[in-house]
Amino acid sequence: LGKILSSQGYQVLIPWGSPEEKKISALMASQVPGAIVPKAFSIEEAYRLVAYAKFTVGVDTGLTHLSAVLGKPTVEIYCDSPRWKTEGFWNPVIANVGDKQNAPSVDAVLKAVKAIQSRDEASLA
Repeated sequence: LGKILSSQGYQVLIPWGSPEEKKISALMASQVPGAIVPKAFSIEEAYRLVAYAKFTVGVDTGLTHLSAVLGKPTVEIYCDSPRWKTEGFWNPVIANVGDKQNAPSVDAVLKAVKAIQSRDEASLA
């Protein structure tokens, strides 16, 4: 997913929450041209990061929920938590993919990204 988005000209950031996640983020970023693993950041910095992002794609975490609350185009990926508990169904620029123990394919996530971008452009018209 990161490689495809990077090839389309998007800047890919791979955040982390724990030292172990930082190692995984760094490994993932090493496979994506130009990807950035940011330093640890405050909630205020997270707000600014999400507020200026073109869109957000992420698993069921605070950053994706923050993006959704801000009304930003957001793809929420579910694979380790039940989708019905926190899915964003209340805003047309939010797409939910996958479910607990049913991770979505890269193609499904890319389709969701295209869908939220189309809906966002339509809402601006």
